[in-house]
Amino acid sequence: MLKRVKLSSIYLFFRIFISFLLVISVLGVFINTEDDAISRNIFVAMQSLILLVLSFSPSYAEKKFKLQIPNFMESIFLIFIIAALLLGEIAEFFVHISWWDSLLHTASGLLVAIVAFSIIKAAVNNPNKKIDINPLFIAIFVLSFTITVEVVWEIFEYAVDSFVPTSNMLRTKNSLTLEPYEGLYAIRDTMHDIILTFIAASIIATLGFFDSKYKWGIFNRWIITRKEE
Repeated sequence: MLKRVKLSSIYLFFRIFISFLLVISVLGVFINTEDDAISRNIFVAMQSLILLVLSFSPSYAEKKFKLQIPNFMESIFLIFIIAALLLGEIAEFFVHISWWDSLLHTASGLLVAIVAFSIIKAAVNNPNKKIDINPLFIAIFVLSFTITVEVVWEIFEYAVDSFVPTSNMLRTKNSLTLEPYEGLYAIRDTMHDIILTFIAASIIATLGFFDSKYKWGIFNRWIITRKEE
């Protein structure tokens, strides 16, 4: 209970900070007269709004789908969205720190794989209908689910870059000089992201296989479960 109160306080502080950032950036759109400054403030406002919405997503998911999300997983999720959007996009860590994108893609691969493992374990442990699933199938499901999510994300990045001329989510051009890359280097970031996600998912899938086969319970603190009626 104490941990839940602390987490709620952190969420509250985070939402107040992001709301303040959102208001400042919206005001900046109307105060500034330079196009670059206006574009920057619009970008920050959009990222802040996304962050604010995402901060409510765990509690919404718990109520909507009657889930029990461990505090540990919520904490990791909060750290991840801060690292990705607040630090990565708004503070431009993606531009100035070469390994930041790789770190987050690896982390996202791990998180999505754990969610996939939670989904399959929820099916196995359904109190209304017990299902005996081969541990190998669980590992394949975790790996396939995670790679599918990564591919969908890359499609999203491609769509954004296609419709927004200033976007560079696929990193097909130098973030600082805006000089387009050529040849294989133009798809280097995309393939790098997919490979990192595959490695991260493979780790969780392998651990999930042995966890299911030998009942180790190594994911007990991380598993998202359904609330009892």
